[in-house]
Amino acid sequence: MGFFDRFKKQPPAGRETQPSIPAPPSPPSGQPLIDIAAIISHGDPWVMEWIRVCADDIYSYVESNFHLYALRGLELEDDLDVLKWIGLVEILIEAQYVCERDWKDELPDFLHFIQNLKGTKRLKLPLDKRWLDPSKDVSDWIQRINSQWSAKSCCLSVIDIDSDSYVLFPCTLQERAQLQDLARQLERQIQ
Repeated sequence: MGFFDRFKKQPPAGRETQPSIPAPPSPPSGQPLIDIAAIISHGDPWVMEWIRVCADDIYSYVESNFHLYALRGLELEDDLDVLKWIGLVEILIEAQYVCERDWKDELPDFLHFIQNLKGTKRLKLPLDKRWLDPSKDVSDWIQRINSQWSAKSCCLSVIDIDSDSYVLFPCTLQERAQLQDLARQLERQIQ
């Protein structure tokens, strides 16, 4: 018994103490979101500055980027976790680490955007239009690119935003495994 223990309020004699009620679980911190941004951007200072604002003060972030949310039909009254997830995507799009492509994208546009992502350049990933059939769609192109990039232990990954568009970025297979675990902590998906 420590010195200050004797000053704690003791229950009245003959009365048992009630069992303590466990505190409600705290909502997940913004750390998984910040970690996802750090992995995809390799710690880009601009990305890290903005993702911290998004994770720590989503109200300010949405207010200062209202036009981006309005284009997606989102408002400040929407689910805060969704607003943060979309904030992550918008920050990474702006910094050219990810691109968002429609499911019925044209092959030349698709190739242009994937080739110009910072991660594609950093990882020195080849991208040959002969790998891809223009009559197919984005999901097929992702599979074909991944079959080629697997020799380099890399892939084209997708951030799921519950839409018919694809948020795409290149990464190593090891990074994708880490990102998938972090996304699960937020009850989100990265494929």
